[in-house]
Amino acid sequence: MFKGIIPPVVIFFDQDGEIDYPLNKKHIDHLIDSGIDGVLLLGSSSEFSSLKFSEKIEYLNSLIPYINGRVPVMVGVGNTVLKESIELAQYAESMGAQGVMAVNPYYYKLSNNQMVEYFTEISNAVSINTYLYNIPQFTGQEIPIDVIATLVKNQPTIRGIKETVAEFGRIRKVLKEIKEKHPQFDVFTAFDEHLVDGYLIGATGSINGSSNFLPEVTVNLLEALEAKEFDKVQKYQMQISSLMSIYEINSSFFSTFKEGAYYRWFNDRPSGVRKPYSKYDKDTRTKVGELIDTIIKQGVHH
Repeated sequence: MFKGIIPPVVIFFDQDGEIDYPLNKKHIDHLIDSGIDGVLLLGSSSEFSSLKFSEKIEYLNSLIPYINGRVPVMVGVGNTVLKESIELAQYAESMGAQGVMAVNPYYYKLSNNQMVEYFTEISNAVSINTYLYNIPQFTGQEIPIDVIATLVKNQPTIRGIKETVAEFGRIRKVLKEIKEKHPQFDVFTAFDEHLVDGYLIGATGSINGSSNFLPEVTVNLLEALEAKEFDKVQKYQMQISSLMSIYEINSSFFSTFKEGAYYRWFNDRPSGVRKPYSKYDKDTRTKVGELIDTIIKQGVHH
């Protein structure tokens, strides 16, 4: 169901810090028109941890019908409150989402058995596929390989994982120890520059930040990989490499991704923010814009 380039979409707010639904819908249209393969709603880039549960419900109620099956929809449901994770997953399914993604609970560290129970409860609560989300720099602990193996063995609807990790060795290990034994289990890279290496050894696609504002680059890169056009692979990989400084601008990565999307498509709009993430580098839009302009001058398809 899910493959290829899946933007973890940002959420745009108005000047009062409320969700700007018309702008979010326009952003979705731009992404779909760029050739992406799916969308992840309410992921880390969506500032899910800053949204009330009622806002998450309202957002899905507005966006999923608007997407209207044009691309598959995955919904982030991770939370420190299991009951809310389950309720959100069930609501996402009722609205027509094709999958849910759950990050392991943060704050207190979980034992392996506790982590297995958390993901099992979510996957049992819905009939659509569940995907794990490993982002140890934010949760404080990695999802252990043993936990993944147990879940895949016992929960047939747990069908993949997003690996937001700096060390590529972790991705290689998951592919080797899990996917080789369970071919139906899909591994998605997250940091943009891992797309090529991941694809070459079996990853299914990429859920990457730059696809919020330059989706064509990773769409083109994946197409070149699939066609074995390695001169083009090199070109697009160099573009990806030139973008990696975006992760150094702000500790809140989503702020940078969002300013990139503003610059690309809504540059006449003032930034809408939600506290406490309202304070970040005031030159973010300019800095990302310079990178965007350089790449667009080199030519993007679609």
